[in-house]
Amino acid sequence: MKRSVWLSENGTNSRTYSDTDLKEQAAGFAFAWKKIKALDGIDGIQWHNWADNPAEFGLRIGLRDFDLAAKPVWHLYKAADTPGEDAAFDPYKTVIGINDWNILVNIY
Repeated sequence: MKRSVWLSENGTNSRTYSDTDLKEQAAGFAFAWKKIKALDGIDGIQWHNWADNPAEFGLRIGLRDFDLAAKPVWHLYKAADTPGEDAAFDPYKTVIGINDWNILVNIY
């Protein structure tokens, strides 16, 4: 019998609010999401935190910044598991350094 596995309180960090760091945060989520979808053993993921929190020791793992403005990762999270997923996620393949999401199935 399969156990239910949920990844809770997960997120990717943007070290700063620079374009590069925000793209890397979004690419990290895209990578994780596509990998999780390819795994039969993972049932869900709960993002932590919906907004960056100044009390989290410098982490910026929220979907929104300190001023509650949506970060690029928010748009990917919103598009995940919808018909618009590939259109939203595909620009981040170059940040990760891949050409096809299917490559993630057999790594890590």
